[in-house]
This record gives sequence, structure tokens and C-alpha cells, in this order.
Amino acid sequence: MDKNPHISDAIARVGGPVATAREVGAKNYQTVQQWEKVGNVPAEYAPALERASGVSRRLLCKQWAKVWPDLAAAVATASQVA
Repeated sequence: MDKNPHISDAIARVGGPVATAREVGAKNYQTVQQWEKVGNVPAEYAPALERASGVSRRLLCKQWAKVWPDLAAAVATASQVA
């Protein structure tokens, strides 16, 4: 299991696991702790965590390119311009 430091950062910015669970509508704080443990935020919660923390859902969710193809296209376009 890969730790993702961006998830820990996002949770800390929101105020910890309890505050994050409340903010994003997760069942409980253990659910949020599980995200940290496995290194992935499920796609259904990533946009809410992005809004609450300011950390991009692209950095939180491993499936981001499949779930948000418009975001993937924007990233690809930006990398071609650079």
C-alpha cells in the first residue's frame, strides 16, 4: 500500500479525520483514516475533499484520469504547451 502525502495534507488542512468526514460526507472518521492507509480517496469523495482542502483531486484519487477525462485532457494540453 502506497502512502500518499497529499491525502494527509488535505485531511490536516480540513482539520483532521473527524472534520474531514463531516465535511465530505464520509460515514465516519475511520473511513477517512482508511484513505490515508491505502493512499487513495474514492472518486465519490475526492471533489468534496478538493473543495474543502484546496488539494487537487488529481493528487488524491488514483483513478482521476478515468473518472474525470476533462481534467486529464486539460493536464495533457498544459503539458504539451510547456
